[in-house]
Amino acid sequence: EFGFCLKKLADGSCTSRSSLINCVNCRNLCTGIKYLPYWKSLLEEQAEAVQNLLTAYARAGITDYAQFKEYRQAAFLKDCYESIVAAIEGGASV
Repeated sequence: EFGFCLKKLADGSCTSRSSLINCVNCRNLCTGIKYLPYWKSLLEEQAEAVQNLLTAYARAGITDYAQFKEYRQAAFLKDCYESIVAAIEGGASV
């Protein structure tokens, strides 16, 4: 639903199927304008997840969260979605 994989079946099975994070960064992912609503939805959800983490950290008085694994993973995924949305909106097929 996010695009299609350019990996040839003859090359063997995908080793990145266990995580959306891997698919989002995979050079074999090809997506285009018709998939933009899906990516925008993912971006909005992930931006909200990051904001929820920041709110929770603030409530707990935590200021050194930048190296927390959960924060780094959530922020990284949000950045990936932003890159894909920007590329699609710019007319590129990722």
